[in-house]
Parts: sequence; structure tokens; C-alpha cells
Amino acid sequence: MLLQILYRRGDLSKRVFTDLFKKNPIARIFRFLDEEGSVGENLRLMASVPPEPFVRAWIKTQILRTA
Repeated sequence: MLLQILYRRGDLSKRVFTDLFKKNPIARIFRFLDEEGSVGENLRLMASVPPEPFVRAWIKTQILRTA
């Protein structure tokens, strides 16, 4: 979803990355990127970034999967 946002809404990248790195320890970010984070860690990480672009990206990926 992050790649989807960066591709379609590059104007949001500064805000997303600033929030991501300001509000999360780097170890949590790496576990998330390596798909090794716990559900709780991943939810905390996702809650630290603006939700609207991620919800939109998720909806688009769901639509594309069913098309």
C-alpha cells in the first residue's frame, strides 16, 4: 500500500515518511517491512500515519484483485 501511495500520491510522501519515522522506533519499521512484526506492532505503526491515503490504497488493491 505504501508503494501504491507513493506512486499515485507522491505529494503525501513527505508527511507519511515523517510521521512513520518520528512516531515509531526503527526496529518496528524494519520488522514491519520484513513482515515479521506482530499484529499489535503493525497496528501501532499503521495508526501513526495519516489513515486516509492508506484506506484509499487498500480499497484500490481490493478492487484490482477482484477485477
